[in-house]
Amino acid sequence: MIPHGLHWSQATPSSLLGVNDRGELVEGKGHIQIEANAIHKGVHDARSDAVCVFHLHSPYTTAIGMLEEEVFGMYHQTHCRFYNDFAYDPKYGGAALSCEEGERLAKLIGKKAVLFMGNHGVLFTAPNAAIAFDNAYFMERACLMQMIAMQTGKKLRELPDDISKLTYQQTQDVLEYYANAHFEGIKAVLLQKDPGFLNQ
Repeated sequence: MIPHGLHWSQATPSSLLGVNDRGELVEGKGHIQIEANAIHKGVHDARSDAVCVFHLHSPYTTAIGMLEEEVFGMYHQTHCRFYNDFAYDPKYGGAALSCEEGERLAKLIGKKAVLFMGNHGVLFTAPNAAIAFDNAYFMERACLMQMIAMQTGKKLRELPDDISKLTYQQTQDVLEYYANAHFEGIKAVLLQKDPGFLNQ
């Protein structure tokens, strides 16, 4: 994980911390953020398939999770890539200072890819970093579009269930290829800005 206090713009591969299953620092230098470790460990312990777990406070996805009603719906093809693959946690209980919170979140997300953490943030699980990043990116775009549409005050037009399900399956069929291409594209942009960042 990233050392607590290091700005994301300064993070490099060599600055990341390695943490074992007991929450102990085994690689790198810096402070382990208790909350981040508690959330991730609980999910990893419960989900052997979740090789990569992202926890973010991305603005639009977090905002959707702050609403009293569970409003995320199938309003656009980008929404459909998450058809029946998201869950809600409506009971924020304070900062995650123990692995019990991670275990609780793991039960809520089940086998799904996304958990809206009410009044907190969002959690993504994936078999690799490319898919976790791709899901985080497109969930934020979906929530942005939904928030813009909701601001009109008009009723949103939800897609029929059969079309939503079809679009989800079409997305899943090519997800690994497109996620990898997206991830490599982002890395190429970063390498252009700083040719040595992967070696730092």
